[in-house]
Amino acid sequence: QAGALSATLDEEKLPRLSTLKLIHCSLIDEGLKALTDAWKSKCPPPLEHLDVSSNNLSEGVVESLADLLGSGRIPSLSKVSIGDNKIREPAKAVLRKGWPDVVNC
Repeated sequence: QAGALSATLDEEKLPRLSTLKLIHCSLIDEGLKALTDAWKSKCPPPLEHLDVSSNNLSEGVVESLADLLGSGRIPSLSKVSIGDNKIREPAKAVLRKGWPDVVNC
C-alpha cells in the first residue's frame, strides 16, 4: 500500500497538491518512510501542509522526517502535523528544535 501511494504522490502526477492529510488511516512507520524516501528520489508535490496525525507512527519516523525537512526537497512545506501518534516527547523535541515553525506535535 505504501509503495503504491508513494508512487502516486509526486509533482508530475499531482502538481497542485498543497495539503496531504493522512489522518486516522493506520499509517505506520514503514508507510511514512516509503513516502519520504520516494520524495527524496523524485520530485515531490509542492506540499505546504503534511498531516499524519492520529496514526500508528513511532520514533522510527523522526529520522526520515528530519532528513526530508533538512533536505529542502519541499521548500513550500510550512506545516507538518504529527500529533496523536506513538512518538514520545524526546523524539518530538528533536523535530521541534530543528523546525520550530514547521512541526506541530
